[in-house]
Amino acid sequence: MNFFNLSNATESQKENFYSQFDNIWQKKHFVKTINYKVNPNFDISIDYYHYTEQKTANFWRSIDCQQITLFKNKKKIYLYKNYDGFIKFSLITTPQANLIFGTSDLSAYFLFDLNSEKGYEYLAKSVIDGEGIPIDYWKIDEIVYNESNKLLFINGKDTMNCATTSIVNLSMLYQLPYPVYDIPTYVHQQYNEYACTAIRWENNTTLQLEIGEENQLTTALSISEIINHCDRYS
Repeated sequence: MNFFNLSNATESQKENFYSQFDNIWQKKHFVKTINYKVNPNFDISIDYYHYTEQKTANFWRSIDCQQITLFKNKKKIYLYKNYDGFIKFSLITTPQANLIFGTSDLSAYFLFDLNSEKGYEYLAKSVIDGEGIPIDYWKIDEIVYNESNKLLFINGKDTMNCATTSIVNLSMLYQLPYPVYDIPTYVHQQYNEYACTAIRWENNTTLQLEIGEENQLTTALSISEIINHCDRYS
């Protein structure tokens, strides 16, 4: 745990880190654009880029990046650049706000408030330092938020292509980074199996899980069990 500095990098640290990717945003690396309608007033446009470079005689580096642009009534109001991975986003609705949360692997993410038209961004300091993060997604399949308990579950694949799930606590919406709970480590302690997929919340207090790559077992974790027994990173 102490090896990972998961504090939010400063703006100057982010700028210096992101500068190494500047050559990716060239037209020759552009792949496609996909557009999404958020609501009658807001739209999202995602530009995909793929970049490959030869680092040594036997090693090539391949990176997938995206530029996410948010429009209000066709006017650009926000730009977020996602580095090395495929962005996944979800609309979060609370009594006070409508928001968009997006990430590719929890090492970096953004939250955009559609009401205030303000964006919040996180980049783990440990990534800048070359340490990585403790929960490393290869890809994210779905992001599901529950307003009743202020928890968000993320299903996807880890870097070993194993099904994995994380719980993100959004009770303090505008205070980044968010507490993140690692479900597979605790599942392995109980069932000798890392692969798991969140299905749904029961009564907003218990998370239904499928265990194993072939979904051999269904179990449930209470919120208190997640908070008290699962590794927390923030």
